[in-house]
Amino acid sequence: MDKKGMRIALHAAMQAAFITGDSATSLSRAGTVNKWIFDFRPLLLRSEILEIICALFWDEIKNKMPFQVGGLETAAITLVSGMLLKAQKEGHAMSGFYIRKSRRKDGFQKHIEGSLTDEK
Repeated sequence: MDKKGMRIALHAAMQAAFITGDSATSLSRAGTVNKWIFDFRPLLLRSEILEIICALFWDEIKNKMPFQVGGLETAAITLVSGMLLKAQKEGHAMSGFYIRKSRRKDGFQKHIEGSLTDEK
């Protein structure tokens, strides 16, 4: 699929990420009902959509190597993993990490998972 086709497919898939209060109930942090919300996590767990996202993202940033990818859990876990696989497929070793919302209370009690490097 070419870049334009990927963008069209991603745009169509993103329609499902926009959820209104008519179709599902979502609570805000204050405990009130949201009238609408974007929920991209289900899209990131669809292999064909994750592949498109990573391909488009890679196309935009591949000329800025070396760098590392990271983000806030939980959606970032899938996206970082996808980007690491895309970089490897393209012949580049890349480091990734994700930041926990709160430090674990057991185990190694890490706040950041993965290895931070000096790269961008």
